[in-house]
Amino acid sequence: DDSGQPLKHRRLRNDPVVGPLWQHAAHLEFIKLVEQHKNMHFINKSQIPHGRTVSYYNPQCKIKNGLYRVRGTVGGNITDFTGERSAYTADQTTFKILTQHCVSAGWKFSTADISDMYLHTVLDEPEYMWISKSDIPDETWQHFDLDRYCAPGEARIAVEITGGIYGLPQAGNLAQRKLIALLARHGYVQTNTTCLFKHKDGKPILFTLTVDDFAIAYLGDEDEKLYAALRTEYPLKVDPLGKKYCGITVQFSADRSYVDLSMPGYVQHALRQLNVTVTRPEHSPERYMPKTYGSKQPQKPTEDTSPSLNEAEVKRLQSIVGIFLWYARSIDGTMLGTVNRIASRQANPTKNVLAMAEHMMQYAGTYPDATLRYRKSDMILRADSDASYLSEANARSRAAAYIFLGNRDPTFHNHPIECMSSIITTVVTAASEAEYASTFLTGCIAYPLRQTLEEMGWPQPPTNITTDNKTACGIANRTTKMKRSKAMDMRWHWIRDKVDQGEFTVHWRAGKHSVADFLTKAHPSSHCREQRYLY
Repeated sequence: DDSGQPLKHRRLRNDPVVGPLWQHAAHLEFIKLVEQHKNMHFINKSQIPHGRTVSYYNPQCKIKNGLYRVRGTVGGNITDFTGERSAYTADQTTFKILTQHCVSAGWKFSTADISDMYLHTVLDEPEYMWISKSDIPDETWQHFDLDRYCAPGEARIAVEITGGIYGLPQAGNLAQRKLIALLARHGYVQTNTTCLFKHKDGKPILFTLTVDDFAIAYLGDEDEKLYAALRTEYPLKVDPLGKKYCGITVQFSADRSYVDLSMPGYVQHALRQLNVTVTRPEHSPERYMPKTYGSKQPQKPTEDTSPSLNEAEVKRLQSIVGIFLWYARSIDGTMLGTVNRIASRQANPTKNVLAMAEHMMQYAGTYPDATLRYRKSDMILRADSDASYLSEANARSRAAAYIFLGNRDPTFHNHPIECMSSIITTVVTAASEAEYASTFLTGCIAYPLRQTLEEMGWPQPPTNITTDNKTACGIANRTTKMKRSKAMDMRWHWIRDKVDQGEFTVHWRAGKHSVADFLTKAHPSSHCREQRYLY
C-alpha cells in the first residue's frame, strides 16, 4: 500500500517478508526521538514521579513514496496537562484566494514545509509514557542497552518526554507559538485573517500557514528571505513551483492567466478504500424525485421508514461522509449538498441513507477528477444565495451559497472559493423567510472574506449578494414592509444593517439563473450535467 494511509503496526512488525523493513523504520524513529532531537529518554519506572499520569506509545506506520515510515506518537490523550492546546491553521478559502491573488496580481507562487516541526520544541514540564517491549525492535534494545531500565519479566519500559512529540495535546500549540515568534522576529506578522501572514514593512510577500506547510505569494527574492529566516531554526523543504499544498495539486497556466486546483487520484483511492466499483455512470449526486407541479402546498420530504443500519453499516456511512465531505469542500462543490444531507441524517441512519451514500459514490466515480479553475479577475467578491423551503425533515429548510471572485462585469464567472449548504436551524414560516435567512448566512460567510481580500491589497466595493426572492430582497433593502416577522427581527436583520452601512448590496435575480440553487436540493441528471462546469 503506497497511499500514505496509516497501517496496523502490530500486524506488520511480525510479517515474514516486510517485518524487518518495518522494524528498521521503527528503530530509526527511536534514534530520531532519543538521540537526534533528545525529546525523550528511557528511565527506570521508579523515576516516574508519584501521582503523575502515564500515557502509552502508539507508533503510526505508513508507506509513502516507496518509503517505510514509522512515526512515534503519544496515544490516548492521557496527560496531566491543563494548559492551552489549540493550534490554528489557515482555512482552504484563504489559500484559494491566495492562488487567485497570484494570477490576478502577477505574483509568483511557491510552497515549503518544515520537517518534524513538533520535535523542535521543549515542554514546560516533562510527560511520561510506557512503551511495550514488543514495540521496541531488537536493534533499538541493543543500541540503547535497555536491559538497564527493564527488569526481567516486565512487559514495558518507561520514558520521560521533555520535548514535543506528536500526540501530546500541547505539542501543536507549543510548536506554533515558537514558529510565530520566529516569524515575528524577521518581520512577518499575522493579519486579522487566521494564519495569513504579511511583512510589517509592506514587502511583496503573503503566505498562509497550515501546521508546518507554507503557501507563498511573492515578488522578487522575498521567498528566499523567508526561507533563510525559517532555516535558522528548522530544516526546510521547498518547492519553488508550488505544485502541491496540503494534498491539493496546484497548476498555473503557462501565461499565468489561470490556476487549476485539483486532487487527482483522491476519488479513485477513496473508492478502493471503501471497496466500491463503479458499475454504472451516474450524472446526479443524488436520486431525483420529480415534483408534482401545480400544487400550492410545500412539497415536504417523504418520511423515511426503511430499516435502521447495523453497527458495521453505521461505521461505513461515517467513513463515506468523512472522506467525501473533505473532497466536496475542497474541490467538487457539486457533491456538497448531498454529503451534507447524508451527514445530517447520521443520528438516525437507515438503509435509504446508506443507499443515498452509495449512489453518491457512483457519481463521484463517474466524475473522479474535478478541477477548480480560477481565472484572472478584478478580485471582487460576489455571492449567490438560495434556499429550499421545508425541504428537510422536522419542518426545516436548507440554505445555500455560492461565493466567488469576479470582475466589475457581472457576467464574468469564476469557480467558487466557498460553497455553503446547511440546514436553517430555525423553523421558518414562509419561503421568503427561508430566503432571507439564507441571505443572512451568506453574508456571514462573505463578511470576513472582505477583510481577507483587503489585507491582500484588494479593497472591496459593496459585496453583491443575489437572491431569487423579491420579498427577501425587499426586506434587506428596506423596500418591503414587514408585518409578521418575529424570527427575522430577532435573528437575521444583521444583513440589512450591513446593506445600510454600504458593505453589501442585495439584488434580485430570476431563480433559473441562481447558481446556489444546485446546492439546496436534488436535481435531474440533465440539469446536473449543465451545472457541473460552474463548480
